[in-house]
Amino acid sequence: MPEGTEDKLAQCFRTLDEAIATVAQEEFESLRRGHRSAYVTTQVARALGELKRLRQPRGAPPSYDDPWVVLCYVLWYQPAQTFLALKCLERLARLRSHERLHIVDFGCGALATEMAVDIALATGYLDSSAREPSDVMVDSLDSSATMIRFGEAISRELLNSISWPGDESDIWSERNLVDASDWNFTEVGDFVDTWLMGLHAVYDQSIDSAQSQVAAIDELVGADCILLTTHSLKASLLRRVLPKDESSRIIRLSAAKIERESLPSMDRIKEMRMEIRRFAVGSKLPDSHSDDIALVRSYMGGVPDLFQSIDRVSCRLHAREEDQG
Repeated sequence: MPEGTEDKLAQCFRTLDEAIATVAQEEFESLRRGHRSAYVTTQVARALGELKRLRQPRGAPPSYDDPWVVLCYVLWYQPAQTFLALKCLERLARLRSHERLHIVDFGCGALATEMAVDIALATGYLDSSAREPSDVMVDSLDSSATMIRFGEAISRELLNSISWPGDESDIWSERNLVDASDWNFTEVGDFVDTWLMGLHAVYDQSIDSAQSQVAAIDELVGADCILLTTHSLKASLLRRVLPKDESSRIIRLSAAKIERESLPSMDRIKEMRMEIRRFAVGSKLPDSHSDDIALVRSYMGGVPDLFQSIDRVSCRLHAREEDQG
């Protein structure tokens, strides 16, 4: 953690907490409009059931085009995925050699990496011997338009908030949403570091496709580094995706003690989760749906765990000219 940035980092995550809760509130109101409470509760329970599969070693990916699934995803995983992305960026910053940076985010989901880039720019997590970045382009690629839509809405709330700790002199990342059908990656020219990142984007059911896509993207953009993460129970998947040579190795990521002590609780997200929980409990479903209510009651209670992703992560890095420090 860069020295002296505790307050600014905490403010970034307080603003993220507010942004996610605001977007989730708007989406929940829109999704439930015109429907009976019983229908809404069963949809939330179904979505949570799909997300539970993420913790299974061979669990199939959820239906990320389903807005109910994405709503539950951002309330459960988005804060932790953003923190994980921030720590990945901090690790990769050691390898920077140019002021310009190009990040290709494979399986970008709800744009957690892009949000982490803006937090990193505001707090110095990308600084290195190459000094502060002068510009950062993020190419975001995902097959789910719904995930990206949620991510764009959260990003707008985050950066437009009066609580955002940046100022007019700060730079923000530039976003290029890559069309999954024609791969319109940004042409950045020379003297730029290029990183290919994929956070929890590899599944057992699509391992061959992921391997071929990562290789094809690498061929197009010429990545200096490829960094992939997954849940620790699925660590073996990453070796099968990255190039099979000695440049690929496991690296350790962890939250620093000062980060665990200084980062705020996601209280606004907690409030939104509790609102959905109360809604489900009061929906008066018949006894045959008691499991649905129990699932919503369990998963929508409590404060989101900001460190759940990094505490259960496996990370593998392929760097062509890596500093071994």
